[in-house]
Amino acid sequence: MAAAAQPSGQVLACDVYPGQAADDPLYLPLIRRLRQMLGRSGLLYVADSKMAALATRADLAAYGDYYLMPLPLTGETGQPPLEPLWDEGHRLGEGYEFERHLSAEVGGEPVAWTERVQVVRSLALAQHQADQLEQRLVKAEAALRAPTPAPARGRRQYRDEAALQAAVADVMTRYGMTGLLRLTWQRE
Repeated sequence: MAAAAQPSGQVLACDVYPGQAADDPLYLPLIRRLRQMLGRSGLLYVADSKMAALATRADLAAYGDYYLMPLPLTGETGQPPLEPLWDEGHRLGEGYEFERHLSAEVGGEPVAWTERVQVVRSLALAQHQADQLEQRLVKAEAALRAPTPAPARGRRQYRDEAALQAAVADVMTRYGMTGLLRLTWQRE
C-alpha cells in the first residue's frame, strides 16, 4: 500500500502487508500517518474500490478530507434518466449524478456528510463485456455439444440422463451461463 503526491508522483509513505490480508482495514493507518506527516487536511484520496468501506469514508469526512473511488452499487442510487456523456464530440457513455447523506461513527463520535455519487455506464466497457459474453457463449455451446457427439466409431455418448444433467450444469457454471441459456434435449 502506497501514498504518492500528485502531480509529481513522489512516494510519501508505503506499507507492505502479506497477500492474504484484507485490504479494507489497511487504508486508515496509512492515511493517519499521512495526516501526521503533512499536518493538514482537505486532501483528496484516490483509490480502488477496496477503500470504499464506510468506516474509511467516514474517517476521511470527519477530518475534512475528500475521496474519489468506485463505490459498490449498494444503498440508494435512484433511477433518474441517463444523460449522455461526451468528450470532444465522442460519446463515452451515459450516466447521472446525485447526492446522498451518510452518517457513521468515528472514534465514538457521530459524523455526517454528503457524498456526491456518479453512476456511469461506459459504452466501451459495455461493448467489451458484450464481446466477452459472446465469446463465452460460443465456447459454452461447443462444450455443451461435446457430451452428445454424433454417433460414430470411438465416440461415446451419455446414456444416463442424471450424468448428462451434471455435465451440462458443470459447463453452465464454468462459462457463467447459468440462467442465461435454456437447454432441451431429446433421446433418440
